[in-house]
Amino acid sequence: MPDLDGLVDVHAHFTTGRYVEAAEAAGHREPDGMPEAHWPRWNAAEHLELMERVGGATAMLSISSPGVHSGDLGAAGVVLMSNSRGAYLGDERLAPMPAELDRRRAAVFLHPTSAVGHEHVDCGRPRPMMEFLFDTARSVVDFVLSGHAERYPGLRPIVPHMGGVLPLLAVRAELFRPLLGDTGDGPSVTETLRRFHYDLAGAPNAEQLAALASIAPPEHLLYGSDYAWTPAELLPYAASALDSLIPGGTWRERTARNARALFGR
Repeated sequence: MPDLDGLVDVHAHFTTGRYVEAAEAAGHREPDGMPEAHWPRWNAAEHLELMERVGGATAMLSISSPGVHSGDLGAAGVVLMSNSRGAYLGDERLAPMPAELDRRRAAVFLHPTSAVGHEHVDCGRPRPMMEFLFDTARSVVDFVLSGHAERYPGLRPIVPHMGGVLPLLAVRAELFRPLLGDTGDGPSVTETLRRFHYDLAGAPNAEQLAALASIAPPEHLLYGSDYAWTPAELLPYAASALDSLIPGGTWRERTARNARALFGR
């Protein structure tokens, strides 16, 4: 079994046969533009074996895009898609939701999904390649500039994929605040983003980690595998890349400690 002091994976997905069948029946035969054959066939035994190989102790499972509501169950946190039919986190129509999540001091894992009108900008390529990273940034920036991030400080977002393009847009969003009628009395965009948490799922590289460091303090980094959408054979290489990029392997202990602090476990 995995080491109880090992990694805590906050970005892991399960795709049961029934879920895949239901998604395909609802029109998601090619999930977010990926080939139909890319639908992963997840099972618990293989996931546990993979966790053992990469030194994992806990995997916090969630549903990826296109998402689904699976009932009012007990959960460690809440998963939200980056948009819901074009409504983003700063949309006033959604205000009762962040208000309730704020009241509960909920950890909220923000997972990207296809944007409305993606077919006009994705150039026919799979949305996870580029569009997911931009839609995540769009949702987070909307959450901040709408004032919801400051209004609901108890809501604790987890931003996936090392922040995607968000670190590159933070200063630019700040520059535009006066044009939007924002007096700038509150914290800056970058200061607000430093309150959020960020997982390390994706293809770790020095440039991405350097950009992430501009908005994410070390105590807000979390481990994420993105399994089963990321093939199992790639995950040990991603972990090895983090080992080489962050000297001493400190990211393993740090992210596990950060996750346990965030979830109170």
